[in-house]
Amino acid sequence: MASLTLNPGDGTYEDRLSGVFNATASASQPSLIVQPSHDDDVSAALGLALQNGLSVSVYGGGASCFCAQDDQLMLDLSAAMKGIFVEGNRVRLQGGVSMGMLLSSLAPHGRMVPV
Repeated sequence: MASLTLNPGDGTYEDRLSGVFNATASASQPSLIVQPSHDDDVSAALGLALQNGLSVSVYGGGASCFCAQDDQLMLDLSAAMKGIFVEGNRVRLQGGVSMGMLLSSLAPHGRMVPV
């Protein structure tokens, strides 16, 4: 797996959780945080969770209280999966894109998303 794996007790683990916007989620203690770089890393992380009997929570670009939970594998898409692809009238996003990133990317194309 090419993704970054953060374990409890690592400084980067605590830094990642403290950066989660939702206070309830940032106070949780996932068993493991995986920051995938590619789609294949996401698949590998889900396989790891399955092998170890862990539920999975997903942190994207938002502020949900469910993005990190105790004793789960936290899949942190916000670290590297931030691609925004504008193709004519279509836009494709990776899971780590925040609303601000999306709006900034659409503005030069005269597009927007109602919020």
